[in-house]
Amino acid sequence: MPIRVFSKEHVAEAKKNDSILISWFLLVLSFHQFICAHRVLALDTPKLFAINFYKEIMQMNYQISELPTPISIEVARNCSCLINVASQMAKDWISQKDNFRWVPRDTCAYTKELIAKFDFDGVELLWSEFNKNKEPFGFIVPLKNSNTAYLVFRGSQTVADFFADAQVGQVEYVNGGKVSKGFYRVFNGLEKLQSALKAIKVDNLVICGHSLGSTLATLSVPVAIESGFSPDLITVFPQASPKVGDQDFANYINALGVKLFRLVNTEDSVPNAPRDIKDTRYVHVGDEVSFTAKYNNESLNHNPCCSYAYALLHPESPVNPENNGDNCIFPNAE
Repeated sequence: MPIRVFSKEHVAEAKKNDSILISWFLLVLSFHQFICAHRVLALDTPKLFAINFYKEIMQMNYQISELPTPISIEVARNCSCLINVASQMAKDWISQKDNFRWVPRDTCAYTKELIAKFDFDGVELLWSEFNKNKEPFGFIVPLKNSNTAYLVFRGSQTVADFFADAQVGQVEYVNGGKVSKGFYRVFNGLEKLQSALKAIKVDNLVICGHSLGSTLATLSVPVAIESGFSPDLITVFPQASPKVGDQDFANYINALGVKLFRLVNTEDSVPNAPRDIKDTRYVHVGDEVSFTAKYNNESLNHNPCCSYAYALLHPESPVNPENNGDNCIFPNAE
């Protein structure tokens, strides 16, 4: 089923409907106050119901050319650059293996100039141990001359990664609900994530990822909060993210108070995964920022550089004429 992209007329209608929904929301909160005043139920129960009700019905869909105010195009492009750095890092690791020595680089033609904005001095990689494998997945890097750092994860590149993607059965999530077994296994292998978050001395945190890395970004949000970051100072901008868990998990993440926007190419099939099977149900978190760019195959639609980065650099015309499998090659094998 195609992802719906709102036109300006849709947005106008949505604003009209929002006033009705907000009225209902306030009514539920008023009911909560009444209940609490008469001590009929536990204090938190109606309040949580109201918050989750509001979060479920108020999820929005934005076009890439009209990014919502809480996230700037600059932050989105920074994320894209760093995702490309992480993607190239994995490609270099695969080719070098035992001789691997990480040199941060962005070989994507559309974002490579942005890498100079970040201070990679002393930055260490975040490795995950899962399914008898150990792989580098991301890093935390500060933005120069700022009070902001970026936590970044790359997408699938190895056989083990794709096997984890295919493990779509659900397991219990520590904070409630259920999540994908494969995604959760990779996430739980990030043993140094919390210590790395506690070591970074900034107030603002941006969490990014592509594909499998987007699921790790979403699952990292509670860890970031537990590590001392204030929810209102956390921005999450996953790209091409699959669904991570069920409705209860989505409700939990949506209620944390962070700004979470998923960038989606409507021609990319990965954000539609995992599919619901029998009693297994998956639901997206946060709000969607979408663009439409159809290429010759799924790999081109999904590419973090040739599709997603290009769209962020050209939001008014996101179709990349060079993304034909020959002219735009990423990550670079050299």
